[in-house]
Amino acid sequence: MKISTLTEPTLVLSQDYELFFHKSGSIENCLLQPCEALREFARRMGLSITYYVDAGMLVRMRDYEASSPEVSSMRSQIRRHVESLAAEGHEIGLHVHPHWQSTRWTGKDWDFSGTRYSPAQFRRSELVEIFETYANELTDVAGQRPTSYRAGGFCIEPFDRVGEALRAVGIQTDSSVVPGMRLNDRDKRYNFRTTPNAPWWYFDDEPTVSSRAGRFLEVP
Repeated sequence: MKISTLTEPTLVLSQDYELFFHKSGSIENCLLQPCEALREFARRMGLSITYYVDAGMLVRMRDYEASSPEVSSMRSQIRRHVESLAAEGHEIGLHVHPHWQSTRWTGKDWDFSGTRYSPAQFRRSELVEIFETYANELTDVAGQRPTSYRAGGFCIEPFDRVGEALRAVGIQTDSSVVPGMRLNDRDKRYNFRTTPNAPWWYFDDEPTVSSRAGRFLEVP
C-alpha cells in the first residue's frame, strides 16, 4: 500500500489470505478460489491488490512437510500461488496470526485448540522473533520484504508490543483498524471507537491517534 504520494481518498483493495480458525477448511476453498476470483476482477479493472498473507501458516507447514506429503503439497501450492501474485504486481503484506506457533497437524486437519491467539498473550521477545520469522518467510516467497501489515483478528493492541515487532521488521503501513468497532473477549480485544475522521493518517504509539510526523501510516 503505497499511500504516501496520494493526496485524496483512494479505493484500496485488500484480502486476508488465510485458513479459517477452528475448522480450518481446505486451501482451495479458503485461499485459491476466492483469491483467483478477486484477481480476475482486478485484471479486468486494471487494479492491484494487497494480499495479507498469513505467514505463520506457511512456517508451520514447513515444520510438518517432511513427515506429511499432504502438508508438503499444500505448502508448495500456496508458495507457487503467492509467488504468482507477487510476479503479477500485487502487494504481499504481512498478516500475523500467532496461534500458528502451537497449531498441530492431526493428519487430517489443523488443530488450533490450546493455542494463543492474541499478541497480548506473548512476551515482547517472542513477538519480535515471530514477526521476524514470518517476514522472512514472505520475503523468500514474494522476493521482496513486506512493508505493510494487518493484525490477525484485528488485534493490533497492545500496540507497544506489536509496534516494537513492526519496527524490527521494517513495516511502514498498518491496516488493522476498523473504525467504530470494539471487541473484548477472552482471546482477543480491541477498541476502535475513537479514530480520526480521515481515509488514512500517520501515528506513533497508538493506531487510533493521529500524529502528523508519526512513524507508521494507518489505512483503516
